[in-house]
Amino acid sequence: MHFTQAERFVQAPIASPLAAPPKTVDAGTGISATSWKTVPLPNVAFTRSAGEALTSEHQIAWYRFELNSVQQAYAGGLFFYLPRWQTVGQVEVYGDGRLLWRSEGDPVWNAFNQPVWVDLDPPGQTRPHVLLLRMDSVPGLGGGISSAWIGTEDALRWRYQIRKGMQSDVLLAASVAFGVLGLFALSVWWRRRHESLYLLCFFASMCFVARYTHLIGPLNTSLISSAWFGWITVNSMSWLITVILLFNYRLCGKTYRWLEYGMFACIAVHGLLTLPWLASSAGIASLAIYAYLILTFFAAPASVLSMYASWKARSAPALVVASIGMVGFPLAVHDMMLQNYQLNLEQLYLLPVAQVGFCIMFAIIIQQRYISGIDSLERSHEILAQRLLERETELEESHARLREIEQREVLSRERQRLMQDMHDGLGGSLTSVMRMMEHGQSDQERIRTALQDCMDELRLTIDSLEPVESDISVLLANLRFRLQPRLEAAGIQLQWRVEALPPLPWLTPAHAMHVMRIVQEVVTNIIKHAHAGSLVFTTDADGGHACICIDDNGRGFDGQSLSDGRRGLGNIAHRADILGATATWILHAPAPGTRFCLRLPLKQSAN
Repeated sequence: MHFTQAERFVQAPIASPLAAPPKTVDAGTGISATSWKTVPLPNVAFTRSAGEALTSEHQIAWYRFELNSVQQAYAGGLFFYLPRWQTVGQVEVYGDGRLLWRSEGDPVWNAFNQPVWVDLDPPGQTRPHVLLLRMDSVPGLGGGISSAWIGTEDALRWRYQIRKGMQSDVLLAASVAFGVLGLFALSVWWRRRHESLYLLCFFASMCFVARYTHLIGPLNTSLISSAWFGWITVNSMSWLITVILLFNYRLCGKTYRWLEYGMFACIAVHGLLTLPWLASSAGIASLAIYAYLILTFFAAPASVLSMYASWKARSAPALVVASIGMVGFPLAVHDMMLQNYQLNLEQLYLLPVAQVGFCIMFAIIIQQRYISGIDSLERSHEILAQRLLERETELEESHARLREIEQREVLSRERQRLMQDMHDGLGGSLTSVMRMMEHGQSDQERIRTALQDCMDELRLTIDSLEPVESDISVLLANLRFRLQPRLEAAGIQLQWRVEALPPLPWLTPAHAMHVMRIVQEVVTNIIKHAHAGSLVFTTDADGGHACICIDDNGRGFDGQSLSDGRRGLGNIAHRADILGATATWILHAPAPGTRFCLRLPLKQSAN
């Protein structure tokens, strides 16, 4: 049964504040039958006039619904469904004088947006014949109800669920979504302080949550006082509009300093006028209409400017946000008229539902910025990879050029070294032979010796080109191959006791040439001057040095002879100094002969 009319009785104002409703009332309420008047539903029992809102009185309106006609039609399981009621006060439903349902929360924030659902056949109780709806209201703030329904659960539950979903469940889901989105935006802003959009998104989300709270459920005054909750609720609209406008301006890359200062001044005045110290909770509710008028004063031109800035910036997200804001003005007028009982009470508050679009747009904008950031990062990686490849190519080309230049320099230095060695060694020996011939010195033995020296110089130069790879033993083996025929020709027996030596990292071809010339010079001196019958080669390593020793059994030779000005010995000392080595001669005593030792450093590079 759909009740489109009911009987109503309005009592005279009672000079006392609102109190807890009684558990039972007289089914007839003590009112004469002639006092009840049939009124259409929806019905407004009390109109809104803010001038009376601060009185300490309250007024009561009664609505009566006769159920005799449905007693026989429905055997059981009846429910009473009221889509909407609205008042600053409290509402109770009585069945045959017994309290069946009452509104909860604070008288101002009393879940007026929640539909009423009452079981008329609770276990252990009889079905009532008369339903009474009592509405206690603060004078000047209005009160009324929509049409009502009575029927089975199957017939009415879907209506109730749809209505509840549209009036409060959607807003509850939107509040949760706004809360999560706001916290996410705050976490992003915390890491990227220079991006104010995320901070504005957080503030806007929190304002939406504050704005929706009074439409979702009754206020629990143990958490926050009614007056302060009313102050937050009324002011949240001005905060919300200001933050959204700032968000859209920043989204367009604009800053309107004086306009923004004006908006801040308006919301400051708005907040000061509605402070709980200056007005009660009911007084704040009565001032809401004036607060919203102040809000419109700056919001309307600022929204037009936001639309213009969005169009000028060619920003689709900003244009959508500005459009939602512009659509909000007629919806706000609709909701204001509904709040002031100038429209059918069965209609929905539309602005909160439309504002869900802001949540969707905020999420889309953050998603676009996130995707744009990922795309930029990927492009940066691609550009970086491309530049890295270019740099690698340039480095390879540069390295190839450097290797070519280095190779040329090595070849040039090697060529210069060979030329110098041939000039100093082979060139000097050939010059000596030519002078002997020019002066008529035809002694074959001297000429043969001079030519042998030339051959030795040439062989040394050739041997210096062989890669020894830091192995002094290989160098000495090559030298043995060159020297042994000469020693045998001189009648000197060679004993080779050379062991493997540690590698010498600094042993370059030039250094190898110096080592061979030192050894060759020592052997030549032994052949020419020592008159030795045997010669012993030995090697050893003593920690930081590799030692090459040559022992002969000829005439003894004192190392002090280095200072006698002989050219050969001076060359040995000079070459040893280049190698960073030391050359020493030690007389065998008492046996005849001399030991020569060349100590080469293992790790010290030669100059």
